[in-house]
Amino acid sequence: MQWIRHIISIILLAVIVGACSAEDIASIPSGDKKSDPGSVVVEKKAPDLGYPEELSVEELKEAPDDRVVAKREGLGGGRTGIGTNDGVIAANKPKARRFELSKAEKEGFHRVKVFYGTNRNQTGELIANNFYGKTRGSMTYGICEVAIPLTHKVGALEAPKWWKMEFNENPTKHVVLQKVTPLSWRGLSTQMNDMLAQSSGRNAFIFVHGYNVSFKDAARRTAQIHHDLKFDGAPIFFSWPSRGEITLTSYTHDETNAKWSYTYLKNFLIRIAKETQADNIYLVAHSMGTRVLANAVAAVMTEQPELKKRFREIILAAPDIDAEVFINDLAPKLVLASKNTTLYAASDDRALQTSREVHGGYARAGDAGENLIVMDGIDTIDATGVDASLLRHSYFAEAISIINDIKELVGLAKPAHARTHIELKKRATDGRQFFVVRKQ
Repeated sequence: MQWIRHIISIILLAVIVGACSAEDIASIPSGDKKSDPGSVVVEKKAPDLGYPEELSVEELKEAPDDRVVAKREGLGGGRTGIGTNDGVIAANKPKARRFELSKAEKEGFHRVKVFYGTNRNQTGELIANNFYGKTRGSMTYGICEVAIPLTHKVGALEAPKWWKMEFNENPTKHVVLQKVTPLSWRGLSTQMNDMLAQSSGRNAFIFVHGYNVSFKDAARRTAQIHHDLKFDGAPIFFSWPSRGEITLTSYTHDETNAKWSYTYLKNFLIRIAKETQADNIYLVAHSMGTRVLANAVAAVMTEQPELKKRFREIILAAPDIDAEVFINDLAPKLVLASKNTTLYAASDDRALQTSREVHGGYARAGDAGENLIVMDGIDTIDATGVDASLLRHSYFAEAISIINDIKELVGLAKPAHARTHIELKKRATDGRQFFVVRKQ
């Protein structure tokens, strides 16, 4: 009967963990390519990043009304910076670029540019949503353009809902992948360096998605995180070939491809660390994607020890990693690679509860309660109770308290003990310190 129980557990995992991308449940794919905002023909040439012409500080003083000058208390230690989608001009730079906010207001959405690296197959289709597939391919790079509606709510990943009779994506209502532009590495790094030059701290974050996530939804999630954090820098994501669907074999399929992707992400990280102008690199991964990131970083430390402390921050959200493997093999390398490492865990994460059952009952690194991992060099944050969704698994990008905590962590470089949305606790059994999210 053991084999029957195992099959039932896998089916349950596919159904429960599969909803990690909650937007997949709410999304209804459109068959109308002409009216689908995501059905955009890919541009062959490398685009600019949407910046209007460059103006000197002196010229800004004489700028007409449609040239908006603003100062933002944003990321990068509250410094004045240039945003890709919110009309900010830094007056303390030799050159500044003007933005026409009225254009976004007229269109009803912001355009967010995100960079990507992926080892998915190219389907041959030119529709943005279907440009990359579900299986393995060679490493490619490029830029995605994502629409964020002006009505967007922090933490949401708006998608069409059938009960609202929404059957097509609408960029004024939904987060929509509108364009995919593949580039060579040289083309990508050039565009990336251009955006980095506009950030006040040459900041970049790299996001690695988890199980059951398509390329489209990885791009959408990255744009949402960038927008909600008001991140002052270059948003980047790595998309490994998750199947992005719920089937009997999808979890084992994704596990296999996640492991296959370790080397691809390792090389991508090395290139960004060595061949771009990024000074502050933040690494963020979710669920099964934490396996890809943690193993890639461990390999970087083994092969490129000179990159010790090269990464400003490593953030692991709901890590679906064997807890003992994490403690013994991966955590020491993460601590070596970054100036700080943060782990978000929760005892009510239903997706990880099911993963634990499938993996023989062994604890996951994202578990809290009696399995909470507390160790030197890692800030462990217990996020139990902050996520009201069915699975309580995507809190890192959806729970306002966690988003605000990451804002302080990334944007203001505040250590855990100084942040306003978490508080210090001591474990009764050994006196070790960890943090819990303050209840709102």
